[in-house]
Amino acid sequence: MILPGLLYLALALLVCTLLLIGFHTRRFCQRCDYCGRFYWWIGWGAFEWTSPEYDYWAMRCKFCQWLMRQLPTLPEP
Repeated sequence: MILPGLLYLALALLVCTLLLIGFHTRRFCQRCDYCGRFYWWIGWGAFEWTSPEYDYWAMRCKFCQWLMRQLPTLPEP
């Protein structure tokens, strides 16, 4: 009767340890490629995956997306 309880406790400790390691190493964070700030992982919908030159994929947070919409578009050289 004690063995199942110990197994559940060991499993819970393992999960908690993995979560703490993930938060400590920022494995659950996303980094904005424009401002460089880390954001806790809230889903892919918060990020835009296109660079301004359309030559590579980049992540842009909501604030940087808003800022790019406020800036006037630059003419092509």
